[in-house]
Amino acid sequence: MKKSNILKLIVVAAIACVTVLACIAFAACGGDKKAELVGTYKEYHTTNHNTSGGSPEAMQLGYQHEYTLELYSDNSYKMEYNAFYAIAQMTGNSNRTVIQYGTYTAGESSEEGTAVYNLSAPTRIVFFAMYGGSNGAPTQVTAYADTDNWASCSPLDESGFFSYTLTSRSTMETYETAKQFLNTIGREYKVTVQTGELHRMTVEVTSNGGKNINGYDNIIVSDEK
Repeated sequence: MKKSNILKLIVVAAIACVTVLACIAFAACGGDKKAELVGTYKEYHTTNHNTSGGSPEAMQLGYQHEYTLELYSDNSYKMEYNAFYAIAQMTGNSNRTVIQYGTYTAGESSEEGTAVYNLSAPTRIVFFAMYGGSNGAPTQVTAYADTDNWASCSPLDESGFFSYTLTSRSTMETYETAKQFLNTIGREYKVTVQTGELHRMTVEVTSNGGKNINGYDNIIVSDEK
């Protein structure tokens, strides 16, 4: 075979390899771009938020939480959960934001005009803990975590663990690994959505003994690291 033909074969083979690698890279990096948002839903709940006045001791505790769910065409989801607790006037408030990502499956709905989705345990969580707001001062972020970027968590203690106190009355919560944090904070849900124009939903915790996360109580850290 002539040298020119050999060179042509080498060039063609090289172009083919580059094309295959480019396709693989595009599929791996651009997969999320192909997923389309197919549904957005909301739930909000509040209890006993008495701000009618009187002495600080007479003020009642107020608790509220809200969920915002996004469903995508590749069966992935994003669920944002905000839990807020208004403590007595002189103390301020505390809250947590948990944004979790995972996959979902469609369930069976027995009620016309609704659809059911089961959200799996999350593969990623972005988390904020906040506290403050006493006497009109702004509430401050006291802790931040991203399980996909564990080294960026703050605050980290001397051992490099994600460790923080939610409120002045709370004990320390310490997480050694992203997996431990996912197991503790992450939840599986059964979500029933209205298929009409208002995009309402109701949310049920189907893992962790049905226990929700609020912005006040301590969380028992999972033993699994």
